[in-house]
Amino acid sequence: MYKSNNNRHSAKPPPLVSIITVCFNSELYLEQTIQSVLGQTYEHIEYIVIDGGSTDNTINIIKKYEARISKWLSEPDENMYDAINKGMALVTGDYWAVLNSDDTYLTDTVQTVADFFNRHPDIKVFTGAERMIDENNKYIYTRYPPKFSVNSMIRLRTNGIISHPATFLSREVMRTVGKFNCAYQVIADYDFLIRVGLRYHIAHSRRPLLNFRLHSGQLSMDYSQVAAREKDRQAIVSYYSRKNCVNMNLVWWDWIRINLANPHYFCQRQLTKIRRLLGGRIDAGKSSCL
Repeated sequence: MYKSNNNRHSAKPPPLVSIITVCFNSELYLEQTIQSVLGQTYEHIEYIVIDGGSTDNTINIIKKYEARISKWLSEPDENMYDAINKGMALVTGDYWAVLNSDDTYLTDTVQTVADFFNRHPDIKVFTGAERMIDENNKYIYTRYPPKFSVNSMIRLRTNGIISHPATFLSREVMRTVGKFNCAYQVIADYDFLIRVGLRYHIAHSRRPLLNFRLHSGQLSMDYSQVAAREKDRQAIVSYYSRKNCVNMNLVWWDWIRINLANPHYFCQRQLTKIRRLLGGRIDAGKSSCL
């Protein structure tokens, strides 16, 4: 077998990974988020921060680190997804992801992702597990992604099958799938991930990539948005259901498999429904089931 001695000249350069963080009045946790990106063991990172015109200390926090932030801007936006779209327009990396302004990466997250894509260049989307933490960074439980099924995602009416902030995508996905649909005020990521799943295989790992913070101020815990969320969810489900034929027996098997793999997540979802009925009177920090 012929072996070249010029590997060092033909070696592929490390991929550039773009991270987008969008924020608005995010002074409480933003600095931890920024530090988790800047403290990565992987060096080839483009960090983009999009602020929606904050009036608290958010801008000062960004300016504190602006020498190490690749690009940032602050201006009013339509909603969080409009801000993400602005960040996507600035991406020049080979791969990209969105990190919420209250979440954090593990120190080797981007290295793990870059290594995976180097080993599997044909795969365009990769998602991992997420460690759920509370307001004080206390570990609660780990949520693991099951094998992805876009039909189950549609029929089970949830994007909880995979974690958007723990998902990394090739820039090709951005070109083929397009931007987030800002018409969906609260769950545009649900629509976006369905579009991704309809076009691409989504590889998954049980390795945690993210610390996902559960706290009363996050958008998904805003019970005033319940009606809007359900209206958008129904519109999304109706649209894609008309385009896809689904074996409901397989879908419900997926539902069983997902919840057996993530008992904490199942309990949290049921408790969230109860909290909504009670107007949020159960303390989320005391709602662990196991």
